[in-house]
Amino acid sequence: MELVGECWLQSARVARKAGHHQTAFNALLNAENTHLAELVTEKAKWLWSKVKPTCKRKCRKYIPACKSFVCLLCAVSLVFAFLLHSSKNSE
Repeated sequence: MELVGECWLQSARVARKAGHHQTAFNALLNAENTHLAELVTEKAKWLWSKVKPTCKRKCRKYIPACKSFVCLLCAVSLVFAFLLHSSKNSE
């Protein structure tokens, strides 16, 4: 089962890096049953790849001098919201 999960994670990683967010998300959903530790990290990377363009636009609009820090705060809050939502749905 662990090998199957690793294959799903690798598929998610490749799809995310290619910009295929829906395909990456589907692979992450399939990997959830394996409970691999790397799954949380890959979910965070997937979410960051989705929200990064939005965060960058917001950073430039509100606080041009602190772009990186605001992007990080934005991403962290979105990742935690996503993980909280995911854990509530799995219960």
